[in-house]
Amino acid sequence: MSLHVQFLTLSLMAGSGVVLGVGYDIIEVVAREFRLRRLTTALMDVGYWLVATFFVFQMLIYANDGQVRLFVFVGLLVGVIIYSYILSRLVRLTVTKVITFLLGLLRWFIRIIHILLVRPLLYVFGLIQILIGFFLTISVFLGRIMIQWFRYVSNWIKRLFSR
Repeated sequence: MSLHVQFLTLSLMAGSGVVLGVGYDIIEVVAREFRLRRLTTALMDVGYWLVATFFVFQMLIYANDGQVRLFVFVGLLVGVIIYSYILSRLVRLTVTKVITFLLGLLRWFIRIIHILLVRPLLYVFGLIQILIGFFLTISVFLGRIMIQWFRYVSNWIKRLFSR
């Protein structure tokens, strides 16, 4: 392996270490912000490590045909350390802000849907309920009048034919 290939591999592994750090922090912030259960977090961790392994080996295949040497792990470690000291706090803060913004946007969207769709439907249903109640009241009132009228007519007919 030439010096150029070794330097390319070391550089790619350091960059991969940074990418792995970013990915891990994103998963950690998401798990914290959404208060995910331990099982979900564990499954996310397993998924992260599977994707991270695949990613690192793809970088290795690109750089040096997939040869794993000690400096590959050194490069990954250097990348993770550089990321931890320089970018970790910024990435965590940014991801937290993005999640907060997206949740606020979702709440706003739900509120708009509630105002534009749910409230008018509730108003219409309430109006329909009032109208049905009104018509039922009128029907009961007219029904009572008709019953009284039929009683009066039937009594009148009974008197007329009973003589």
